Order: sequence, then structure tokens, then C-alpha cells
Amino acid sequence: MIPKQYYEDKFRIILLPEGSGEITITAKAFLPTIALQIPDFIDFGFAPTKELASQNFAIKNIGELDVTFSWAINAPFRITPSECSLPAGDTVKMTLQFEPLDASVFVTTAICKLSTGQQYSMRIAGIGKYPFLSVDNSKID
Repeated sequence: MIPKQYYEDKFRIILLPEGSGEITITAKAFLPTIALQIPDFIDFGFAPTKELASQNFAIKNIGELDVTFSWAINAPFRITPSECSLPAGDTVKMTLQFEPLDASVFVTTAICKLSTGQQYSMRIAGIGKYPFLSVDNSKID
């Protein structure tokens, strides 16, 4: 369950004519929540260099308000769509792509930036590997 944020404020109303009195009103409420549910970590394992590997994942708006967000992510990773509006209670399918240009280990953190200023992070890893072909010459005629 998402913790609710409590809000309390006081308003002072001065009655006219001047000096005839004042009233203080206290407003108390729980503010609607803004929250997304995203994966903590996605691992591609080994992927051939200069080839595109893809994984799908879901983001769910578990808050009470519609939200708009965008992704900040480093190459060789990409997320599509890179921007999205998500109504409260809905889920959107995202695609994470990995296209290593060389045989290396790649680790990054993707940042999901909400229009409200909140941020969520998702760690991503993948290993670029040169493809190879192995031939058994004992069976060649």
C-alpha cells in the first residue's frame, strides 16, 4: 500500500468592518498519491555485438493521479517509448533494447523522470560478446 501524505493548513478570515473579529478554519486532508511500479533490475546476459537484443517490461501507475514521464538512459541501451502518459491504475508495456558495439560489460541506471519532479531508477546490465562459429572438421567429406 502506498503511504498517504497528510496535509493540514489553517486559514484566518478577518470579519468586516475592521476589528469586529476573525475566524480560523483548519483544513485537513490526505493528498492523492503519485507512484509508479517499475522493475528494479533487468539483465540481458550475453548479447552478440552489433545486433539488437530486446526485452519487454511493464510500468504500472499504482498512484491515484495520471502521470507523464520520460526516460534518461545511456547507450548502448534504449527504452521505447521514451515518453509516456499513464492514467491512474493503468499499465504500459515498454521495450528495452541493447545493441553493444563491442565485447564489453555494460551496466547503467535508467532514470524515469516524472513531470512532477519525482524520479525512479532501474539498473540495467548486459554483456556484448563477439559471435563465433565452431566447426567440427572430423565429419567433413
